[in-house]
Amino acid sequence: MIQMFDVRGNALKLLQRIYAETRGDQNHDVKTAGLIQQMGLDARDGQAAAGYLIKRRLVEDLGLVSTFPVVFITADGIDQIERALRNPQQGSDFFPPAVQILQIQSMSGGVVQQGSQASPVTQNNHAGIDLSALATQLGTLCAALAKEATLTEHYVAVGQIASAQIAANEGNPEKVGGSLRMLGKAGQWVTDKADKIGTTLVIEALKRWPGSGE
Repeated sequence: MIQMFDVRGNALKLLQRIYAETRGDQNHDVKTAGLIQQMGLDARDGQAAAGYLIKRRLVEDLGLVSTFPVVFITADGIDQIERALRNPQQGSDFFPPAVQILQIQSMSGGVVQQGSQASPVTQNNHAGIDLSALATQLGTLCAALAKEATLTEHYVAVGQIASAQIAANEGNPEKVGGSLRMLGKAGQWVTDKADKIGTTLVIEALKRWPGSGE
């Protein structure tokens, strides 16, 4: 029997990936099969996570015949994941506190502090950057950015940072760089915030992948 905490935790992680994949665009559908595979879930756990999101109308199922649904994120889904990123210590009616599930560090006095994580990630490096530690700092930055986003390019940037976090967790530096390079006009906004909250590895990553912090 699947524990409800596990279902809700997996659903939150899946929603984060859907949000990152669609960049918060409600008109962009996504195949959950690939995302569930990336998460390392088996068919039962993956279907339970997707079903949880669909039942609560955080995503909409396009109704295609498939083992795993093709969905698009709803306004309520965007609200829930952005709320989770803005307030990772606070749970909701749908999810436990994000800090227990996602790779997010706590902040004290504007400086990043190491927090406990729900699940360990493999230690790996790319060009001198620890991708595991980078993933955690990207989660922290994503939460901080979500609190202050006001413009369309800001919300797009939040999605790209979330994508980079997922890629770093997977040990995929090419995808990390690809996401960071797509920050566009919000690159400087992201860099300024990363510097302000002390996410030093993110700043280093922005320097390593040219064009990401412009």
